[in-house]
Amino acid sequence: MSRKFKLCELIVFSLLFAVASIRAAFAQSVPKNITEGGLQVKSLIVSSVDLNVSTDSGSARIHMMPVEGTRMNQQWPAASDTGAAPPANAMRSAADVVATGIRFYPADVGNPSNNVTIATARNHDIYLNGLPDIWGYPAEFLEDLSKSDFIHVTDQYVNTTADNRYTLGYGAFVIYPNAPHTLAPNDIFAILHAVAGTFGTGYEEIYHVFVPPGVDVCTVPGAVCYSPDNPATFAFCAYHGAVTFSDIGHVIYSVEPYQNVQGCALNGTLPNGVLIDSTASVLSHELFELITDPDLNAWWDRVDLDLHGAEIGDVCQRASFAYDTPLLNGRLYEIQPEYSNAVHACVFSLTSP
Repeated sequence: MSRKFKLCELIVFSLLFAVASIRAAFAQSVPKNITEGGLQVKSLIVSSVDLNVSTDSGSARIHMMPVEGTRMNQQWPAASDTGAAPPANAMRSAADVVATGIRFYPADVGNPSNNVTIATARNHDIYLNGLPDIWGYPAEFLEDLSKSDFIHVTDQYVNTTADNRYTLGYGAFVIYPNAPHTLAPNDIFAILHAVAGTFGTGYEEIYHVFVPPGVDVCTVPGAVCYSPDNPATFAFCAYHGAVTFSDIGHVIYSVEPYQNVQGCALNGTLPNGVLIDSTASVLSHELFELITDPDLNAWWDRVDLDLHGAEIGDVCQRASFAYDTPLLNGRLYEIQPEYSNAVHACVFSLTSP
């Protein structure tokens, strides 16, 4: 055996040992009795394979939820189709608003090409370098939302009325060794690849990446970020997207940074406190949008000048609307409403605003 080969063998062994040590240390810190939806939460590690994974050219698309007080509705790449004119019954007069107390918009969202929506799926929570309590146990909210009347606002967009159709899948504690302070798109892709390669890809698997406090996320590094520590680049609170990996296929996901920061945190009744309700409101915003517009080519506003590009969550985001505390599966949450073409307004159910 050559000296060069022995050296390569030693390096490979050292790397494998280091990865095994990190995995073992992380596994020891994870409580063994944590489950979501009756399924054990698994621990995974971002490997060099995940970091070097390739994506199919042009497959990555994202849509961002802007920081409070801005109206961004930014998609990348930008959508190009213009859609059709709004139906006549989408128009509402000022007298209608006064009489009903409902804020109407002049144009509904549209999906003129009948592009893909998500009628049923499993939600997988990815907890990056932390445990679920850091984010207020978001899986509990997802379960309550799926069993509520509120989720049925999506019926009109996905052509089903089935109950509890967005269930909990596996959760994952993901360790990212030497994770950077600011996560770039390729870092998010590596995390997604590590988990989706284990739990599955396609439109029936939805992944939510929860980023711990103190970690920034940029979609355009140095320019468009979740960066509470750098107001000059602080543009969004969360985003959803889709990406196709060359080896495992299509992945639908959202990125959920820590929401208890100025610009993303809620104020008001907050029956569960700032952390839980702020996380729940942003998570519901992203989930409703990725259900109705997973590839950024389905349901969004194509005709209104101010709201062009807005999805059903964007239309109803503050500061235009007061949020409320709907009862979801027996628990109150302060969250934002979602836009309904059926009512031409922002609502918490199909029967009332």
